[in-house]
Amino acid sequence: MLPLEFHVLLDSKTGRLNLPPKVENDDWTKLDFHKCDHCPLDSKKEDYCPAAVGLGHLVDAFRDMKSFWKCRITVTTTERSYVKNADVQSGLFSLFGLIMASSGCPHLDFLRPMARFHLPFSNVMETVVRAISMYLLSQYFKAKRGGQPDITLNQVDKLYKNVNKVNQGILARICEVGKGDSKYNAVVVLDTFAFILKNELSNDLSIVKDIFEQSYKNN
Repeated sequence: MLPLEFHVLLDSKTGRLNLPPKVENDDWTKLDFHKCDHCPLDSKKEDYCPAAVGLGHLVDAFRDMKSFWKCRITVTTTERSYVKNADVQSGLFSLFGLIMASSGCPHLDFLRPMARFHLPFSNVMETVVRAISMYLLSQYFKAKRGGQPDITLNQVDKLYKNVNKVNQGILARICEVGKGDSKYNAVVVLDTFAFILKNELSNDLSIVKDIFEQSYKNN
């Protein structure tokens, strides 16, 4: 099988996904095709689901691939390169997360700063730290604007419940395309993280709690 190469271009200031000016969208990317029941976009004004459009060419390229196939994955950014021998599913999980977070989906937009500072192949602990750190940083800027910051993370559970619904909507869409399981499993893994984060919040972020308590115990 020939190597596959994908280019993901994010705006350096906003972190938004920049798509080529002429993108041919398949029917499964239309907004009303398995539209999320909590989607705030108006079908009369928007023709396509932004997250689905962003994933369109990936779903097509991995149409018939199996999630367990082994591959060598290289991610090259302006600052550095990352290389890992892994299965197809692991690479797609990272790529899907990057694209969906930067796509312009209203329910995923709070994840856009994470996309701008993307960390390929991050494990559960790293992803929890990044997700919560980015959220708290957003609350800092909210406070600077005169808003009431959510430093106790009360709203995070609601945000990730919305993420879960988007993931399920995307899963319903791509189940209509191809027979390979890698793309389905990539979305399932994304959804699993939302579940893990919810559990971590209910357990006072126990996965990283000891590290921070040890560092501040003498302060």
